Amino acid sequence: MSAKALILVFSRESIKKESTRKIDRGSVKDVDQQYFTAAFAEFLKKTGKLESPSGNWVGIVKLGIHKEMAPIDPDWYYTRCASVARFLYLRRTGAGAFTRVYGGLKRNGVRPSHFRRGSRSVVRKCIQSLEKDKIVEKHASG
Repeated sequence: MSAKALILVFSRESIKKESTRKIDRGSVKDVDQQYFTAAFAEFLKKTGKLESPSGNWVGIVKLGIHKEMAPIDPDWYYTRCASVARFLYLRRTGAGAFTRVYGGLKRNGVRPSHFRRGSRSVVRKCIQSLEKDKIVEKHASG
């Protein structure tokens, strides 16, 4: 399935064939989430719609307090934005809820591990980039 087909699925629109019956394309829930996120991230990168944040920030940022190092994948920002867009499509939520979604266990050596939230700054910048490119829009009430 190409990125164009996934975008059609992402928009939840039905199409008409040459006959009069409608064919429902389905939704994001019908596609494997890992495949969709990878394809949508590749689409965002190819089209150049999404601008990654400027500066050295992208290369050194950690995605949460529970992480020890920055992401290894150089295109991690596109992947995170695609994941945020998919999650917003399925369930409208704010940046605070994403910190729980992208959180994980902090390893404390010999002591027990505890859950820590992900970076709110990264999620906020992803949402701002998606809003700027009109992929998502802010609700009137906030």
